[in-house]
Amino acid sequence: MEIDQEDFRVERIDEQQFRIVHSMFTPDGVDMGSEMVIQKANLVGLQEMLGRFIGGVYGKQEFPMEPDHFNVFEGGTDWQRFFHLHNYRKNGDLPATYVITFSLEMVPDLIDKLKAFSDEN
Repeated sequence: MEIDQEDFRVERIDEQQFRIVHSMFTPDGVDMGSEMVIQKANLVGLQEMLGRFIGGVYGKQEFPMEPDHFNVFEGGTDWQRFFHLHNYRKNGDLPATYVITFSLEMVPDLIDKLKAFSDEN
């Protein structure tokens, strides 16, 4: 899959929840991105989890952080690697299964955007 443009933004839903919005545009303008809801208390934990992948810790990993429950793993082809971030929210507000798949190169960008919100408090 050819990616023309990829970006993240983090939005505050309320005092306790945030939304990660991922945009991934193909050359013909189709947005293949998605979004995910996370609990404010888990912003730092999610940053630390993502940082492990930058540090070279790969393989499927599971991180339960109520009400969020993250599964992460690397996938794709040899020439195009992707990072898969799943959040299975069974409890709390906005329960759902959230999935974001993005280029490995975007991990530092997502960490920085999460950090901007976790540094507010």
